[in-house]
Amino acid sequence: MSEKSAGHGTGHFIGERVSAILLLFLMPWLIVSAALSLDGSYDSARAWLASPVTSIGLGIFLLISLYHMRLGVQVIAEDYLGKVGTRRLVLGVNTLITLLAAAVGVYALYQISFGG
Repeated sequence: MSEKSAGHGTGHFIGERVSAILLLFLMPWLIVSAALSLDGSYDSARAWLASPVTSIGLGIFLLISLYHMRLGVQVIAEDYLGKVGTRRLVLGVNTLITLLAAAVGVYALYQISFGG
């Protein structure tokens, strides 16, 4: 019995690797920036998040992380879920959760950055 390929393995492979490499650069920046800027108070956290460089960098980190997560879950679902209906449901929920998390995260950063 031959299995049919999803036809986009190379794209996923490249997308996962590129997003992982970008996260390898963004994560140390995020950790160092937070360590140097935060003193444990609410005001310092709010000021750090309100900085344009921090909010843009954190937004990029959030979106790349969610993209990376979505690709990883998609590959797992396509490789290990045999029933087409279940696979489609999982892929749809995966996309929905990713989009919802991106919208909520970007909105929260916007509210903090612009004093909403």
